[in-house]
Amino acid sequence: MNSDVEDLFDAARRLKDPSQRQAFLDAACSQDSRLRRELEELLAFEPDAKALLDGGAARKQTNSLAAEAALQEWIDILGRWKAAKWRKKAQELGAASPGKTKRQ
Repeated sequence: MNSDVEDLFDAARRLKDPSQRQAFLDAACSQDSRLRRELEELLAFEPDAKALLDGGAARKQTNSLAAEAALQEWIDILGRWKAAKWRKKAQELGAASPGKTKRQ
C-alpha cells in the first residue's frame, strides 16, 4: 500500500459517521475510481482490524506465543483483503479462477 493510500485510509477510518466518510471519499477520490474502490475495500476490512486491536494485539505482549498468534491474525486479515482484491480483479478480467483463462 503506498503512502497516499495509507494516509487517505487513515483519515477515512477516523470518520465514524458513514455520511462524513462518504463525503470524504467523494472529495478525495472524485477523479480516481480505482483509488475509491481500493479505499472502500480496505475500509470494509476495518472492523476485523479494529476487533483485533481491541482484542489484545495492541496490548503489550509478554508471551511470545500470544505475539505469534496476534501476528498470524494480522496475516489472515491481510490475506483475506488481498484475496478479495484478487477476486475482484479476476472478475474484471473475466477469469473464473486462478487456473482458468478467458477464452478468446
